[in-house]
Amino acid sequence: MRRPLRLDDLQWKLSRNNDNLHLIAITNLSDNNHRLKRWWCKKYNTPLKGYEDYTTEELLIEYLEDYYDQNRTEIDRFMASIEAEGYGEWDGTMDDEYEKDVQARYKKVFEANKADLSKWKSEDKLTEEQEKKLLANLGKKLPKSRMNPNKGDKDKIAFLGEDEFEDVY
Repeated sequence: MRRPLRLDDLQWKLSRNNDNLHLIAITNLSDNNHRLKRWWCKKYNTPLKGYEDYTTEELLIEYLEDYYDQNRTEIDRFMASIEAEGYGEWDGTMDDEYEKDVQARYKKVFEANKADLSKWKSEDKLTEEQEKKLLANLGKKLPKSRMNPNKGDKDKIAFLGEDEFEDVY
């Protein structure tokens, strides 16, 4: 169980460079569906979801939404500071060095987790009739479930492998 989030925790998190959380909160305020949810929560004095269902980031975003909703001029100030730092709009490109680094890391992961499928491959091509027969019998010889809580009471729940689902319902 998570410990409760305190105000000084929020202030510490906000003091770190969490520009992305600020941008998410500002964007949420311009989203009509999200604004409607916030209005409903305020009107009926209920949270959108329970406290335990929130992550720390979600709580921070809601905190920032409330802050920016009450201080609309701060949105412009924050956006100006983002642009001054050179974050602006991303053109979709990455530094070549960073791209090579990412590709090298993924290559290691893919090589370490590579599966050998050669034992299941066949050079023989199936005819259309063989394909249909294979697909028609797919899964028919699976073992039946041994974990039947009903023990003879087949009217309650249909288990895969016992009956046809449509026949029971």
